[in-house]
Amino acid sequence: MGLIFLHIIENMDTISQDSLLNENDLIAKNALDYINTYYKNASLNELAKNMRQSSSNICNIIKKATGYTFFDLLQKKEYFKPLNSSRKLI
Repeated sequence: MGLIFLHIIENMDTISQDSLLNENDLIAKNALDYINTYYKNASLNELAKNMRQSSSNICNIIKKATGYTFFDLLQKKEYFKPLNSSRKLI
């Protein structure tokens, strides 16, 4: 039992970074799901409020995860949604 405790203490920085990475990945995934579902009426402030994060933190996480800003993703979703719908008709 003591060896496990020592291992955890020695690797606390790595464990904390992995937890943060997972948390940020989860925030990014939830933000993308939100955009996908509510893109017509999506609001960064509403997303931040629902996720209990600051809007600037959400923006940074999304940008790091996707390479795009929240608003870029909204514009892409709005642009490609009609294209996807018209392909179903063909």
